[in-house]
Amino acid sequence: MLAFIIALKSKTISNSWTLVCELLERTLRSTCNQTSQNFVVVVVCHEKPDIQFKHPKIYYVTVDFKPPAIASDGEIAKGYENVHSQDVANKTADKVKKCLIGIEYAQQFHPTHFMMTDADDCVSKRLAQTVDKEPECDGWVLRKGYMYREGSRFLVVNRRRFNHVCATSVIIKNGLESLLFQTNPYFYLASFETLAGADLKSLPFSGAVYSMLNGENMLMSAETFSQMKGQIIRSIPLLFQRLLRFYPWVLTPLIIDEFGLYPVLTKAD
Repeated sequence: MLAFIIALKSKTISNSWTLVCELLERTLRSTCNQTSQNFVVVVVCHEKPDIQFKHPKIYYVTVDFKPPAIASDGEIAKGYENVHSQDVANKTADKVKKCLIGIEYAQQFHPTHFMMTDADDCVSKRLAQTVDKEPECDGWVLRKGYMYREGSRFLVVNRRRFNHVCATSVIIKNGLESLLFQTNPYFYLASFETLAGADLKSLPFSGAVYSMLNGENMLMSAETFSQMKGQIIRSIPLLFQRLLRFYPWVLTPLIIDEFGLYPVLTKAD
């Protein structure tokens, strides 16, 4: 059994709670669209989300510890880079704590594997089926995946390094999950194929869609992107080299069916 663990940000630190809920609802529809019913989804949150979608495989765990502290407008004005780094660290600590709570809660279902899933990403409907076929495998790395800017008709295919840019990129065997958090608290940026203590396979197909610039990303928000413009301009030659590794792809009915992907930004408040 595959257990999807989703750490949801608090309403108090969201730019738009309506958007957070809409993105989560899409993620839940995606995870629950598995071809195998041998899965569960555990959402760990401060506030239960306002969504219409319900499914018997979804379980909510509410927490009562304080949401992460984030900088005020005055603090941001004093120095973006340092303040942003501290905000990310605080949000990451919150996320990791929720993931660990979700893992502990999911143990009652005796899962063979876990997948930490961001609350705005979509996943392939074939993941639970893959786990069913190899329950003894240490896990899989999602080196292949799609990068999607909300509202676009296109995706970018990252065929080799998807796991270096997206948190939703590893399936890990029950009992080995501590390796994700052991040496690097920013586990979603780790090079999972070299994860010490686990023999991870490469998933043979694109396993997830990374939602970018949706207004609620921890690392790649529209504000962050704007702040990084200077660095991006200076890095244009390198950027073009890296883009050669990626491939544009039209958002086809097959991709929509595979990942349950649909635009949600028009629904935001």
